Amino acid sequence: MRSNLAWSLGLSLLAFASSATGDEIEQCIADHSAAQREFKAGRLLGGKKLATNCAVSSCPGAIASECGAFVRDAERRTPTVIVVVVDDKGAEVSDVRLTLDGESWLDEPVATSVPLDPGRHTFAAVRGDGTRASVTALVREAERARRIELRFATPPSSASSEPGDPDTEISPFLLPLTVVSGLGFAAFGVFAVKGKSDESDLEACKPKCAQSDSDALRQTYLFADISLGVGIAAAVGAIWVWATDERPADVARGVRPMIRASVGRASIGLTGRF
Repeated sequence: MRSNLAWSLGLSLLAFASSATGDEIEQCIADHSAAQREFKAGRLLGGKKLATNCAVSSCPGAIASECGAFVRDAERRTPTVIVVVVDDKGAEVSDVRLTLDGESWLDEPVATSVPLDPGRHTFAAVRGDGTRASVTALVREAERARRIELRFATPPSSASSEPGDPDTEISPFLLPLTVVSGLGFAAFGVFAVKGKSDESDLEACKPKCAQSDSDALRQTYLFADISLGVGIAAAVGAIWVWATDERPADVARGVRPMIRASVGRASIGLTGRF
């Protein structure tokens, strides 16, 4: 086989010498040899390009014929891929540039299949802000229109909301109301226990109990009733706020709740900027 090719090349070169320069013949031979090296290395695209250069009528007939066979073989073996870029919701994205194995590849996704050398490749899509989506895939010889999907992950902070559905925050009033409710019920328990204890003491000292002791008992029970009322009212308010408040986040962040307390009496103040 090799001897036949050598004879064919020799005859072709002798017949061709009269119509082609020595430099042209050398270039044909060089492209023919380089194409074979590229094919052996698995670089089908590079080998096809070189084989195309020598598969022309200006090259000796035997070289042109074999280079033409190289081109046809490369076209049969070269795989193709279709790259699809989508966002975190599955919608296609087009304003990206594509890289292949870390090198610039396509300025934007295309609708047609793209040839590439077989092997393991890393595909990446890069947005203008630098965010990337990438995937590594093994592309085999002769695969056709292999789908490669690049999906951008969900943004860390969901700052982009759908129109008419602004970001919402839990009302800043919910926590203070919950705290006040808990304190109210706790105070009720303390005053109720103390009242029961004082009442037992009064029962023991009847009928010689001091009026001040009776007044203190009534005051204790009054504080218990007030504490219970405050706890219930705050609990109802917290439930109502939790169930109904859906203000935009930028409004909710402008409200600053405040609790003020003083000895002998308590007051709850809620102040904010709307």
